Amino acid sequence: PTGTGKDGKAVFLRDIWPTRDEVANVETACVLPAMFREVYSKLKEGTPRWNALQAPSGELYPWDGASTYIHDPPFFKTMTLDLPPTGSISGAHCLLNFGDSITTDH
Repeated sequence: PTGTGKDGKAVFLRDIWPTRDEVANVETACVLPAMFREVYSKLKEGTPRWNALQAPSGELYPWDGASTYIHDPPFFKTMTLDLPPTGSISGAHCLLNFGDSITTDH
């Protein structure tokens, strides 16, 4: 149980969790398309502080070999435009197996 009610009985998450309809009603009432349009229309502008940051320009990042924070990834040194042939994978094991609603890009 997640707690105990005033009546002394155990309270479980299933007792207090909102139904899908309750969540949908709140979304319909509170999550408005105009909110997203406003935020995303200004997204590329940035803030004054962000826009004041100095950043290198050009097609390639100018790696600082003396940096202790960010390093040139070593696999870039041998990377070519042509993909190497794929070999077979043997003895591999799955580390994690997620469902369809997991995002791994950030």
